[in-house]
Amino acid sequence: MEVNEFESRELDLFLDKYCAYSDIRYFLLNLFPEEHPQLIECTKLGIKNGIADFLAANKNPKSIYLSNLADFCFDDSTEKWITKILEKEMPDLSGIVPFSTSLSSTYKTFVYNESFSRFKEEFG
Repeated sequence: MEVNEFESRELDLFLDKYCAYSDIRYFLLNLFPEEHPQLIECTKLGIKNGIADFLAANKNPKSIYLSNLADFCFDDSTEKWITKILEKEMPDLSGIVPFSTSLSSTYKTFVYNESFSRFKEEFG
């Protein structure tokens, strides 16, 4: 498996685990069940764009798993991108900024504490 495939698989795992409709309703009170798939796609794109910005700024184009994860944890690119995309694609949602802030933080924790261990097992 390639590093990019691993990264994509881990992002899908994160979204499945931490973005259940019932969980994110605490932040996005006016989200309807039929809007949930669109929210997941927008969130996924926001995370990917945030990662790309972080890697570009750190001159490491390969993967967050090959970068300084401590720096990634303090970077706000994912939060900004999730917010930007949701505000554009789903502007009627209330609570976008708290959702983006919380989810971005949760994603960084997931990468640092859970996913990186799997990365080391798989790629050494």
